[in-house]
Amino acid sequence: MSEPDQNRLCRLLYAYELGLLEGDQRDQFELHLMDCPDCRRQAEEFLTATHLLKHDPEIRGLVEGLQSPEDQSKRRKTWPAVLAIAAAVTLLVLQPWHLEFRSTQEATASENRLAILYVGNPAESADLAGLGQTVASLLIADLSESQFLRVISSQRLFDAGQRLGVPDPTRIDQSHAGAVAHEVGANWMLTANLVTDGTQQRLITQLFDVATGVIEATQAVVIDSSASIFSQVDQLSVQLKTDLGLPDQALKEADPNVADVTTHSVEAYRFYLKGVELNQRMYAGDAAAHFYKAIRLDSSFAMAYYYLSISSNTALIDKAVACSSHATKKEQMFIAARAAQVKGDTVQALAILQSITEQYPDEKEAFLQLGLYYYERLDFRRSIFYLEKAIALDPLFRRALNQLAYSYDSNGQLDEALQTLDEYQKIAPKEPNPLDSRGDILGSHGRLSEAIAAYARAVEIDPNFVASQPKLYYAYLADGQYNQAEKIYKQWEAGCAEGNCAYIYWTKANTLTLRGQYREALPWLDKAMEADRVSATKSGFSIADGLYISKAQVLIALDSSAVADADMAIKCLRKTRPDDKITHRNTLARALAQAGQLDSAVKVVEQLRRDVESARMPMFTYWMAEGYLELARGNALTAAESFDKAATSRPSRTEYLPRFLQGQALVLAGQPSKAVEILAAQERCYSEARTRECFTSSRLYYYLGRAYEESGHPDSATAKYEKFLGIWENADPDLKEYTDARARLAHLKTTP
Repeated sequence: MSEPDQNRLCRLLYAYELGLLEGDQRDQFELHLMDCPDCRRQAEEFLTATHLLKHDPEIRGLVEGLQSPEDQSKRRKTWPAVLAIAAAVTLLVLQPWHLEFRSTQEATASENRLAILYVGNPAESADLAGLGQTVASLLIADLSESQFLRVISSQRLFDAGQRLGVPDPTRIDQSHAGAVAHEVGANWMLTANLVTDGTQQRLITQLFDVATGVIEATQAVVIDSSASIFSQVDQLSVQLKTDLGLPDQALKEADPNVADVTTHSVEAYRFYLKGVELNQRMYAGDAAAHFYKAIRLDSSFAMAYYYLSISSNTALIDKAVACSSHATKKEQMFIAARAAQVKGDTVQALAILQSITEQYPDEKEAFLQLGLYYYERLDFRRSIFYLEKAIALDPLFRRALNQLAYSYDSNGQLDEALQTLDEYQKIAPKEPNPLDSRGDILGSHGRLSEAIAAYARAVEIDPNFVASQPKLYYAYLADGQYNQAEKIYKQWEAGCAEGNCAYIYWTKANTLTLRGQYREALPWLDKAMEADRVSATKSGFSIADGLYISKAQVLIALDSSAVADADMAIKCLRKTRPDDKITHRNTLARALAQAGQLDSAVKVVEQLRRDVESARMPMFTYWMAEGYLELARGNALTAAESFDKAATSRPSRTEYLPRFLQGQALVLAGQPSKAVEILAAQERCYSEARTRECFTSSRLYYYLGRAYEESGHPDSATAKYEKFLGIWENADPDLKEYTDARARLAHLKTTP
């Protein structure tokens, strides 16, 4: 970018922070902000002034008055107009009186950062403690609706307590409460405590000024039943606004009953809170189980459906939308964003997330979702930008730190990725996920032994952490440590309950395919399907689509028709993701082409392209389907080009499969030197995408052997064939690659 352009963008800082840039102008400035440390520093310094100015009607009126009527009538302003406004805003910002406008909602909210903590006592029962934590969380939910307060989330309070060494962060005793409030930047602290007095339970709250430690107000209410908790919370919220000295507008703003924007069931809310906590700690499966328990108790619990639409069943977003009147305004926006994303309207999803950050500038979750959005679209710099914003709001934000590590790594910043995971591990030393993510990243850089050590440590911390155990298993297989892998499998098998073994049987089938024992794998897949049908009736969760895809791949390898199984995979997927028109379509196209139904395959590929473009999604699935189609037509070089495009449409640590197929196609196209370059790079990579890709990870050595042989490197070819045949020692004897590798190896060994 030229120096004049840089200077022009620097002058737009204040206009950007006040939300005056739109569309391409905002996008261009955000890219500039990533590269300009001076602007980033000024943006941080301007944050307080932004909160005061952004919603002040007098200042806003002055700014709007600077626009011409023509500018106001247009959605996009011209650069000269924006620069003129920015210059005027700069003068306003730099005036010494700019901190006087504190009567606005945003200014008042900035001054009133409130931490609500359940203090409890060590001797109380678990039921009483759980009820107390629920009350505190309901108060947080209720008061978060106010435009005059910034209420610290319960998760952030938990993280702060853990970081400060509080023995039980869910019950922060009075001696630690002030330190926790200070850690999260609160200037007010409300402590809540439940006291049992004979047959009565009393809720006692105390409002503290964090800076002085002075108690400003005390309230005590009697709780007669679980149902009365919601009404008591509503009354306490109103009283607290008075105790805080909020302006009269705060008492007149819309204030729905807390039960109407959460749930009328205390028990459902407790399950929901536990689910949110587990989700933050990356225990997605356990979190989903708690969300399901919540909706069984309250079938209109909107946010429980929202989380389940992310972790378990995409179709449940429709239930979240239908029940969204039972959610807060902010939660309704998150539900709408998720619904737009599921429907394929990514532009609308992005617009809603941006709107959340403007209306709720302290909402870290929105910045995280923006970071994920751009990561999925390979815009890693912008992903990092939003994730760093989320972490600036909450340095203890686990999920943002976790994703930031992956975004750094995908952006070619391995050192920064590992440093971020170091920070994450310091925050959560007793949690397995930081080590699990470290294993992912180290493995993708070929550091398999270090990845295995990281996964093993994660399993040691929590043997039930479902993410790390399979990764460790497949990493052992990739490293040739079959005995170690078998030990893990035996543990799974021993713990397999009747009707709940689908994943274990699937793993067995995958292991057999890795070793070329395709025919033996088929009955294990059938067993997995039956076990999945049984478990799905109980849990509502199914892996049937993945099982049918695996069966289709086995049948393709055996030169049998896989069309019915690929089609069944799509039908199973529709049960949980009815709007998904993309997933598994590439496998269907491949199966049709392999079965000689080229016209049908072409129709699937053409429709897939239209659907991907309509959804504004990365073109990965389309290019994979196009590559399979060209291979079936005998156009290996064209197929290689398609697989290359597929690989470049995904983060590098997930590109293994299209790169393997590209290398395979180059071998078939008679370009062995290029194939060596592609396949050798994948041999050095032990990403999860490779270690769990059992249908190709061993065949990689066969095609690399051919590439070496055909490019004049017989010794390297011999080594790769031996590696391949060592893994396929007991493979189905009639498999083409197996018989060809044996013949080629024998020829190389007998040729001087």
